[in-house]
Amino acid sequence: MLNWLIYNSVLPLMPVPLVYAGFFVLGARKRVVDIIRDGQLCFYCTSLAAVCLNDIFKSGDIHANAAAGIYIAVLIFCMILSTFTYGVAATVTPAGALDEVKLGFISGAAALTTTLVVIYARSSLGIAW
Repeated sequence: MLNWLIYNSVLPLMPVPLVYAGFFVLGARKRVVDIIRDGQLCFYCTSLAAVCLNDIFKSGDIHANAAAGIYIAVLIFCMILSTFTYGVAATVTPAGALDEVKLGFISGAAALTTTLVVIYARSSLGIAW
């Protein structure tokens, strides 16, 4: 699982702290929300959930396992939540009309929730890491 976590969560999310550190070193003040506003967490959540959904469907008969249906529904909800959050961030004008703290919190919560759901789904359904 650690190998999966490194390659599927840590490395894909590394641009966020690296860009933040780069701006910090250059002396430019950027908030994390300014960095994640471009949809990086949305794409992370969507990709991670889509791969897990594919693995769930490929794992066997999903009709025999009630937990599989619950995981599928929650993963689809995670995809919708992250896409909605990105859509709001990308389309709200003027830029000051958006509560960026809430946006950052919801984006981070969506990424954390998606990661945890994928970990639990893979563990409980016996899907290979």
